[in-house]
Amino acid sequence: MTPKIIAVDFDGTLCEDRYPNIGEPNIPLLNALRELKKAGLIEIILWTCRKGNELDNAIRWLWNHDIQPDAVNSNLPRIIRAFGGDTRKVYADLYIDDKSFECKFDDFLNDDVDTTALTEEAYSKFVKGVIECRMYA
Repeated sequence: MTPKIIAVDFDGTLCEDRYPNIGEPNIPLLNALRELKKAGLIEIILWTCRKGNELDNAIRWLWNHDIQPDAVNSNLPRIIRAFGGDTRKVYADLYIDDKSFECKFDDFLNDDVDTTALTEEAYSKFVKGVIECRMYA
């Protein structure tokens, strides 16, 4: 099974928007991402406008919350190979961003995903995290 790719924003999504500082963590979303990644069901792209020291601080903050992104503001190597180059927009199966118009999380898990490896609790945490991340907007 190929893991789903989630591109997730930082400010206002993984944490409260306090740019250039870092706000309080969105614990339900962090817990869900951590659990799904640990189960091998997802790969995470940190998808943010931060750059320089602010980006370094965000990456360090994620590592301190036990989340290691598979890519930062870029496509995963398997996607670059598939597209024959690195596209400007990162490819993901799901984008989580406080500025998005709509979060479609019900369709995220489909027949391609081994749902037997995903507990009901993990999925509930994920959905709760997506909903709560929108509350920061």
